[in-house]
Amino acid sequence: MLNNILLLIILILVTACGDGSVQSSQSANGSSGIAGSMARFSIKDDVMYAIIRDEIQIFDISESELPKKQNRLKVDFGIETLFLHHQYLFVGSQTGVYIFDTRTSDTLYFISEFPHVRSCDPVIVQGDYAFVTLRSNSRCWGSKNQLDILNISDVYNPTLVMSYPMEEPYGLAVKQNLLFLCDGMGGLKVFNVENKSEIINTQTFNQINCFDAISYKDTLIVSADFGLLQFEIKDASLELLSNIFSSKKLFSNLKSKI
Repeated sequence: MLNNILLLIILILVTACGDGSVQSSQSANGSSGIAGSMARFSIKDDVMYAIIRDEIQIFDISESELPKKQNRLKVDFGIETLFLHHQYLFVGSQTGVYIFDTRTSDTLYFISEFPHVRSCDPVIVQGDYAFVTLRSNSRCWGSKNQLDILNISDVYNPTLVMSYPMEEPYGLAVKQNLLFLCDGMGGLKVFNVENKSEIINTQTFNQINCFDAISYKDTLIVSADFGLLQFEIKDASLELLSNIFSSKKLFSNLKSKI
């Protein structure tokens, strides 16, 4: 919980346009920010979409001091994450990926779904592709640990490009042809995903038990079990820059082993 709070604080403080690896937002009152793949709320202009129990609730936040609930969509699937990409809201659930159109500010229009076996499921989008992690644990009753890459060039008919086995995948981020994946106890992994049908693992930080990643320009922010890490994205690899809320000894050991 502490890691999630710390990550949320950083997200609120970061202001700028995203590069496709994270969802970015800016409201009319001037506030802006970015969010990672595990986010349970998203902002588009002056509208906020939020997961509250089994509903997606829609709020008018044009007056930040007085948000107003506009609508709500009750769902019967275990919704977990939200990711905005252009006019579409991608919903990660325990049973699949769902796509909604946000063309009107107070209503969501169902477009399509891509079902999968029951598992925990964040999703991010870049261009014509969605990257989905499936994770097994007692909460989601899942049996699969894998990365799915979907072709969403036709949002009405998303199709599976390829599935790749993982150990314990959580959140992820993408920058151009690089995918950064938090594989739990399997570490932080970097993949070249230029060829979606044959991705290549180019770098692994085995000793980092991480849960979410956010790429912003040439920086990757990672939420781990001991705090937050900041990496510089250099060419096709990561270089550790700093960490927050970790002991100097732990940081020194981590830096020397990567």
